[in-house]
Formats: sequence, structure tokens, C-alpha cells
Amino acid sequence: MRRRDFLIRTGSTSLWLVSVSVLGGCEGAGGSSGRADDDDDAAPAGEVEFTVDSASGHVHAFRIPQATLDSPPAAGFRAFTSTDAGHEHFVNLSQADLTDIAASIAVVGTTSQNAGHSHGFSFA
Repeated sequence: MRRRDFLIRTGSTSLWLVSVSVLGGCEGAGGSSGRADDDDDAAPAGEVEFTVDSASGHVHAFRIPQATLDSPPAAGFRAFTSTDAGHEHFVNLSQADLTDIAASIAVVGTTSQNAGHSHGFSFA
């Protein structure tokens, strides 16, 4: 069983709290997809922005180029979140994850650990 499938099936409390108001506690989170609202900090054209759940009183944005979703690379996609509270996190997404996100199928996971914590996410 793939890690992603395991996380989805187990419904881990910490990860499913993420889906409450799209990563509960994420101010500016829009709906259950995890896509950030259109505001002054909206992703530039050609990028899709998501928000990770709140941890230690802060949140991070995560952006994926639309071209990456349109044609997911075999190696997947790895990038940093935005910086908040003086740090950032890595998010790793496989080609299958990117394909699911492009099809609006939720991908649930966890960021890298930094500053003594990690964040859950649910991107669709």
C-alpha cells in the first residue's frame, strides 16, 4: 500500500483536521480544496496556490506551477512553502499526486519538519 493511500484510509486526526476549513486555522484558506483565496498575496498567473494547516500559530502557502499540473514530471515536484515565523518547509509530491491534484482529487500529506514541527496538507 502506498503511503498516500495509507494516510487517506487511516483518516489520521491530525491530517483530517487539515480538511476542516481547508487545513483548519489557515486564515485565507478557500473551501475544502486547500487553494488559497484570491487576495493581495494571490499566486501569480500560471501558478496554483494552496495553504497548509496551522501549526504553532502560523500557516504557509505552497505554489505549484500550472504547467507542472498540466504535464506532471516523472520525478514529481519538490518545493519550499512560503516563509512564515522565520522558516519554511519542503513539500514532496509524486507524479501520481500531481495527476490527482490536477483532477481535483485530494492528496493528503505532511510537510518536512522544521523549527520543531511540520504541517499537514490536503491539496485538490
